[in-house]
Amino acid sequence: MIAVAINSLLDHPTTVALITGHTGADGDAQANLALSRSRADVVATALADAGVPADRIISRGAGGAAPPDPREGESAASLSKRTRRAEVRIVERRLLGALGDG
Repeated sequence: MIAVAINSLLDHPTTVALITGHTGADGDAQANLALSRSRADVVATALADAGVPADRIISRGAGGAAPPDPREGESAASLSKRTRRAEVRIVERRLLGALGDG
């Protein structure tokens, strides 16, 4: 999946990667925020190592503030695994202000 993001960013120089790390809500909120930032930073490093310029990568953590919606019939264990993630959105740089991410 990361290869798709890398190729898209390299093929479209007016785009920016918005990377958000996530954790579950259990435990200390500050520790979860730090862990989510670390998850996002790992992805940001992979993009940079692949040649995506650093000024086109925005990395941040959300802690446990944005859990995924549960799927019908999904077990708690499965939902917990999906909660621990990093999401990459690729957007046009000119839209950053409109998204509240710039």
